[in-house]
Amino acid sequence: MCQSSHGIASKESTIRGLEWEGMSAAGKNIDFDQIYTLYDFIGTMNMKLLKGRDFSRKFASDTAGLLLSKTAVQVMNLKNPLGARILYQGDMRTVIGVFDDIIWGNPGATKAPMLIAFEDYSDVITMRLNPDKNISQSVATLSSILKELNPNFPVQIKFIDSLNAVKLKDEATLGALANVFGCLTIFISCMGLFALSAFSAEQRKKEISIRKVLGASVGQLMTLLSSSFVKLVLIGILIAAPISVVVMVKWLAHYDVRVPLSIWMYLLGAAITILIAVITVGWQTYKAAVSNPINALKYE
Repeated sequence: MCQSSHGIASKESTIRGLEWEGMSAAGKNIDFDQIYTLYDFIGTMNMKLLKGRDFSRKFASDTAGLLLSKTAVQVMNLKNPLGARILYQGDMRTVIGVFDDIIWGNPGATKAPMLIAFEDYSDVITMRLNPDKNISQSVATLSSILKELNPNFPVQIKFIDSLNAVKLKDEATLGALANVFGCLTIFISCMGLFALSAFSAEQRKKEISIRKVLGASVGQLMTLLSSSFVKLVLIGILIAAPISVVVMVKWLAHYDVRVPLSIWMYLLGAAITILIAVITVGWQTYKAAVSNPINALKYE
């Protein structure tokens, strides 16, 4: 459990005007995200501590301590951040720990410099529930305790994953729309391929029949009919792949946390596209390949 000025799920406060040794002239204009807290903040929030330690009751000097994010250390160009002295709101503070960047506010941005200051200014109490116990029972117990402590104050219990889900709602909607329109595009493309394969099979009916009379197998005929469509699909993939790379790189540039683009993604997508195309035209080519050549040649 820990107390803090703000929750971990949404950005609430920033500060500028910090001073430190070796600071550049533009240092005072850097905005830092900030949270006030007491003890056990890092452990309760399950944040990754890179150097140093969290605020602890074992060290009375921690009341004048600061925790910096990895990006804050980089922005301040601190070679040895632990023990660095920083002028913060008119008081000299000592850096006792460095933590990894977190998502605070914008769900795709983690590169904002951030600091956590020890200060008895708490609006939020964050608790990590025991996973071995029933959540409903734990919430009921917390509610009863809070009502006993302050019966006139309404109990507001919020889960961090629910708060994060609200922030990610736009991304989830975008993902759902992309899936819907992607499936719709594939369906329309398959209908077009199906119609073209039927038309091509009808146009080449006599050719197929002659080849079959001359000894061509069903597999050879299916390959002959399908190859032209596969070539068109390959050409489409070669045109679309570079365009999609450029679009994806620009879109992902808006997010600090992102999936790296890999060649296997495009190879897998190409393979699936070709497979769908083969399956789509397969029925028509199979019907044309197994048809009785007499029906097509009896009038010739």
